[in-house]
Amino acid sequence: RSGVSSMSTGARRLLWGLVGVLLLLCVSPTVYARAALAASPLRGSIASAPARSARAALRRTGRRRSAFHAAAGLRLEEVARAAGTRALRVPKHVGIIPDGNGRWALARGFPRAAGHAKGADAAFRAVMELFDRGVEVVTLFTLSTENLHRDPAEVSHIMRLVTQLLRMHADTLTRNGVAVQIVHSAGCAQHLPVELYSAIADLRAKALAEIPRPEPSNSPGSSDSEAPFATASHAPVSDETKTAYNLPASSDSESNLGEAKARKTLCLLLAYGSRIDLADAAREIARQAAAGLLDPESVDEKMLASHLATGAEARHRLSTADTGALGDVDLVIRSSGERRLSNFLLWQCAYAELHFAEALWPDFGAAEVDAALRQFDEADRRFGRVP
Repeated sequence: RSGVSSMSTGARRLLWGLVGVLLLLCVSPTVYARAALAASPLRGSIASAPARSARAALRRTGRRRSAFHAAAGLRLEEVARAAGTRALRVPKHVGIIPDGNGRWALARGFPRAAGHAKGADAAFRAVMELFDRGVEVVTLFTLSTENLHRDPAEVSHIMRLVTQLLRMHADTLTRNGVAVQIVHSAGCAQHLPVELYSAIADLRAKALAEIPRPEPSNSPGSSDSEAPFATASHAPVSDETKTAYNLPASSDSESNLGEAKARKTLCLLLAYGSRIDLADAAREIARQAAAGLLDPESVDEKMLASHLATGAEARHRLSTADTGALGDVDLVIRSSGERRLSNFLLWQCAYAELHFAEALWPDFGAAEVDAALRQFDEADRRFGRVP
């Protein structure tokens, strides 16, 4: 009887020990995350380094103990939301590869043209959703150089859709301070219709006309810079979205149209291919070196980037109206479940986070936008450095 009692006590101790280990594995990451979040001095703003380290630690341990730490990771997000200590980190530059228009149409018995029309509407919605969440630059892979080999009727239809979309939403784009730019590969300008350039020119003229002209005031102490004006959003941004993405209140974000214009850029890649772009940049640098205009030893990453179609040097050489560089891409979004870049800004996407959505592009909406931004926020972006 004494032996049985002793064995029972040992078994109970072993059982409680196992329970303690399981609780430690499940709870400790959450406790660490809570402490890191509480230590952050910024409430409602970007997370501090300890909080990001906590999330990184959770992901690393989660790969080793997925059963326990996956649950802990869910609790971490709940703690972060409940504590309200930080807003989501938002990428500055988002690239979009809208894929699946044709498959969406064929699955419903529609012609491919109907899928492109539906995809054009989805593109405008997604772009404005991204701008509403604080993204400054959106680059849309509208038509690649490879796409130019499709049926000419389909290519012409896509060009017409882009032109119609810009004209249809000209007022919305202007009110929200969105500057639209076109980037194409060298030697491909002839594929773009004159009507498209005309639509872009009309947008720029409209934006200039929308800039308020201050009226003189006789009231004492007044100045031209105090004249108020406001912009209208394409749709109201909810308070919940503003809080999640740390967006300013309406009175702040709508108080300076000029500042808003400088922050929002929609770049349309039309007849563009990244390999052609890289070859053209190298060719131009080699030409300048051969002519004695530059020292070959001075060629570096910055110089090559400036000669790409999205760089300042190339845009100046091509005499485009937009001479500013667009910068590297922070987040790439591709729809339809395909997992490849398809010759999209290969140099500029060197350190971009990649988000592959299962939805076909015409079905891409606000929920998919938020899912992509959440993935970016959770990424541990070290750029090769040790955290």
